[in-house]
Amino acid sequence: YSKMSMSATSSDTSSWASLESIASQTKVGAALNTEQESRANGTGAPFVQNKLRLFGSTEKPKLTLFRDHAGWCPYCQKAMLLVEEKQMPINIELVPMRSYG
Repeated sequence: YSKMSMSATSSDTSSWASLESIASQTKVGAALNTEQESRANGTGAPFVQNKLRLFGSTEKPKLTLFRDHAGWCPYCQKAMLLVEEKQMPINIELVPMRSYG
């Protein structure tokens, strides 16, 4: 165990923008930024908060699925499993469900 002085680890963290810039320079931060961009383009990995899934299609999706924001609805889960299995291009709108508590 070794102690590091504050001067050895200090950097400009006076704002969220500077923290984001510092984080994006790390290997993990760069990978997270790449994944976030690919999700926004509809090409990323399956994720509860995705708003677009294209599966390599260049066409605009014809279907829109309105699903719960938290990803707890069992009917939405089944619908998303079908979308993923069939690789149907789809828009996804997240709806806040206040009935969860």
